[in-house]
Amino acid sequence: MTRDEIFQIERHTDIVKGIIGSVAWGTSVITSNLPAIEAWLRIASLMVGIAVGIVTIRSIVRKK
Repeated sequence: MTRDEIFQIERHTDIVKGIIGSVAWGTSVITSNLPAIEAWLRIASLMVGIAVGIVTIRSIVRKK
């Protein structure tokens, strides 16, 4: 194995370690803020449900 091949493997290893570190950091942030994220997801799903209901009612009323 040449010296350039070894350096290339080391660069790929460093890139993979960086990606794993970033994913681990993001996962820990999400896990620690889970109650707040869950509350916002519930509010967002409620808003989407209300919007779908309004559009559905509107389309039913327009057909009549």
